[in-house]
Amino acid sequence: GDGVGRVSMHLVSRGPQVIALAGRRFAFAAGEGLHTEDSYKYAPEAFRALARAAGWEPVACWTGGDPQGWVPGAALFSLHLLHRPP
Repeated sequence: GDGVGRVSMHLVSRGPQVIALAGRRFAFAAGEGLHTEDSYKYAPEAFRALARAAGWEPVACWTGGDPQGWVPGAALFSLHLLHRPP
């Protein structure tokens, strides 16, 4: 991450390899990385503020806990219902 709630994911080749995909070939050297995603994480209130700033009205928010107990009391995901006023 970079301090703004971003998690960057990469795959790293364990050895030299060539991947065939959609009729093309891609060569990777040992240790070469492939950036696969940036995922942004927001606390529920921070997400509601972001939604409001974009013109959406938060209606409801549901959060899910941590069934494994890794982070007691933590909400590890949230689902937001938003309304776009006319």
